Amino acid sequence: LRDGWLFHTAILEPDVYERQHFTSVKSKNSVAFKEALKEFEGNPDVKVFSAQEKQSAERLADAFLKNSKLVKYLNKAQTEVPIAGEVMGMPFRGKADIITKTGQIIDLKTTTNIKNFKHSAYNFSYDLQCFIYCNLFNVSYKDFIFIAIDKDSLAPKICEVSEEFYLSGENKCERAIKEYLENKDKDINEYVLWEKL
Repeated sequence: LRDGWLFHTAILEPDVYERQHFTSVKSKNSVAFKEALKEFEGNPDVKVFSAQEKQSAERLADAFLKNSKLVKYLNKAQTEVPIAGEVMGMPFRGKADIITKTGQIIDLKTTTNIKNFKHSAYNFSYDLQCFIYCNLFNVSYKDFIFIAIDKDSLAPKICEVSEEFYLSGENKCERAIKEYLENKDKDINEYVLWEKL
């Protein structure tokens, strides 16, 4: 999550990126890193990152910003657009990475296996995110696009969304709301999942 956030900010909010504290050490286990954490503790505007994290985020951001096919989505676009609303009668919040001048929603992702991104998208419930965001922003799934970048090879992939993917997200949302409504008044310490194998 830290890596993804830093990558996002490097591209979409360079002013926020510049406010972060980057240590000169590579390891988060070092004394210097832990001292920096203490120094900025309680400051919500500053997070502490290692030199390795900075290098990785800038490498990914540089790959994105050098690719004209990816950069075109930023032309006259809005970035980091927050929204709150209802989906299926329940309150939700979201923040679109990019809303293009034509109204498309672009969500940036990093991955360790670009060839397997479709599987990861289902596994990490990006289909659920797509469904919720399409409903919050009132856009068609045809106007929702993921841009994934491989952390190792820097290979980018532009992924349009199918109806099947969108409906899978809808199904997950229905199940999550049903689960929540059935269990919202129960003691969280007593919560368990049940399944017959």
